[in-house]
Amino acid sequence: MTFVSLDPGDIFTTKELTDATGCLPVEGLERAAQTLLTAIESAHDRRKEYWRNRLIPYLHYIWPKNSSLKTPAISESFALLCLTADELFPEVLQELEYCIKPSQSLYLPFDLMNENKICTNFPEEALKFLDLVVSNDSNWLSDDLQKCLDDIKQNNGKLESDPRFVRLNDLAKRYG
Repeated sequence: MTFVSLDPGDIFTTKELTDATGCLPVEGLERAAQTLLTAIESAHDRRKEYWRNRLIPYLHYIWPKNSSLKTPAISESFALLCLTADELFPEVLQELEYCIKPSQSLYLPFDLMNENKICTNFPEEALKFLDLVVSNDSNWLSDDLQKCLDDIKQNNGKLESDPRFVRLNDLAKRYG
């Protein structure tokens, strides 16, 4: 149903797709969020067009806006979607931040952030993202978090005094 919603053609109306998606149980919405991640990953060099022409309309008009839908699985899928969006990272983060909450599998975002040079290319947005996914209750953090913070500091030194940076840096030193 998610793929049909991303490219509905003339088969279904937006209202029908919105109503059907809204009736999904939480597990169905978690699978839908995972499908969105798969879809953008599959778009390869056409991610920008796919994001703007398929995912944005889906998120605006079909995806339920209920705040109780912030499950860990949905949050993780949307966090990973941000990190796989390449140069669209700031735009995708701005669109999805309301669905992202602290993650229990923190190693994955840090790896992807370093691999995709998110902290180097988008230090302010990367800090915002890290602040969303890293909980104060974390009792274990990957060494990759410190590398992310170092990259942020190196590419925008002003952020070192930002309260979010200070909090994350303290956590990285304490638990990394």
